[in-house]
This record gives sequence, C-alpha cells and structure tokens, in this order.
Amino acid sequence: MGGVAGHMSHLYDNPNLKFSTMMDIFKAAASGELEGTEKTDGQNLFVGYNVVEGKAKAARNKSNVMQGGLDAAGLAKKFGGRDTVEKAFNESFQAFELAARSLPRKTQREIFGDGVNYIVFYNAEIQDPRNANVVNYDNKLLNNHRVGHFAVDLGTGEILDIDVGPSAVKLENSLDQMQQAIANQEFKVQINAIRRLDALADDRHLNYALERLNRILDDAGISDNQTVGEYVIARIIPAIRDKIKLPEEKESTLTILWVAVKQAFG
Repeated sequence: MGGVAGHMSHLYDNPNLKFSTMMDIFKAAASGELEGTEKTDGQNLFVGYNVVEGKAKAARNKSNVMQGGLDAAGLAKKFGGRDTVEKAFNESFQAFELAARSLPRKTQREIFGDGVNYIVFYNAEIQDPRNANVVNYDNKLLNNHRVGHFAVDLGTGEILDIDVGPSAVKLENSLDQMQQAIANQEFKVQINAIRRLDALADDRHLNYALERLNRILDDAGISDNQTVGEYVIARIIPAIRDKIKLPEEKESTLTILWVAVKQAFG
C-alpha cells in the first residue's frame, strides 16, 4: 500500500499462521465460502475531516499524522509538479472534502471526531485511470478500506487506543448522502465492497495447490501443523550453515533478526 499504512500483508507474511489454516482458507475459497474485500491497487492516503476548521485532512506519513493532517493546500504542495499523481491526489481530496462538508455537524463529529481533542483518519486508496500501477481501473475513486483506521490526539500527535469501528460504520451509512453532494465531481467516495469469491467449477486447481504446498512442506521437513515462521527458519538455517559456521544460539539469533527485518520491511 505504501504511505503511513505500510504493507498490506499476504497470508505468507503472517509468521504465526499454521499451514493447516492456510489450507482451510484455500478450501473455503475454492468452494465459494470465502468473503472479503478486494486488495485494490492505487495510491494510499489517510483522510479525515476537522470539524472545527471545516477542512478535510490528509496524511501520507507519520509527520503528517502528528501535525493533525495536511489541508488541501498542504497536500497540493506535497505532490506539486508530479503531473497525474498531483491531479489524482488533489481532485480526489477535493471531492472528499465536499462530501464530508455536506454532512450535518453532529454526523461529522460522530464520523471524524470533535476536531478539538482528536480526529479520525480513514485508510483509503486513490484509484485513477490516469495514474495506474498494475491494475487498470475504469473509474476515479477514493476507496476507503475496511481496516486500518485510527484516531489521533490533536494535542500530542499520538495515535489513540480507541475503537473507531462505530465511526467507520457511521461513515458507511452516510455514503449515500455524501455521494449526492459530489454528484457533479469526477471522483466518487466509497467503501471497499465485501465480496464472496465464486466457487471453482471443479477441484483440480485446489488439489494442485494443496499438493504443491504439501511438497514444499515435505522438502523443508515440516508438517502442516507448523507455522510460516517455522518454515522460514527451516529454510534459512541450511543457507546460513552453507556460508558460515556459527554456534547454534547465534544461528537462532541471526534467523530471528532476519525474520523480524523481513516482517518490518516486506
């Protein structure tokens, strides 16, 4: 995803995930029982609205968060001179500000915070056909994810340990009204839809995936009751021993450090 959101994890990024659970996920997906949201391919931006100032706020990094977010002028300056990237960020942010401003003051506070003590930032993705990454989209969207939102203390700049789930629900319930307010804008504001994967026509692809995964586990000498982290260790230790001889405890330390770095930076 990039930005302050960091990396959106794949299954294999979770070192505590058991391979048996991964296989259950494969089976649920193949049988049409798996629901989730699409991992969209855009530019990440955290968006909020300061009720007191009457301005939308944006954050791309931790510094932006600590200062309570950038307004439209600050965001434009940050991406100035970057052609389609600048246009995508500025136009989507303008649409979001108009949409948020259209809500009643009480609803604004419920969704975005009081603007004095704290503000809620929503994890969003800008999707613009003019500025595609890997996936080409047809529409211009500011697409809010269903996870990754947080509240920021406007006095200290610290992220607060509070549940913003109810605020996110209120945002979703207010989308129709927000969309009406920006009907003449090219960018639309939405929540990433929950989708159910279609079932596979037969089990050939599922069986192939499970067989390959079992072969990989067998090659590493571990079982499906072990975790992704244990698999990584089983692969790294021989590579370390092939290059350098270390005491067993130092091998373990080096392996743990490697896994930690991989988890932190992707």
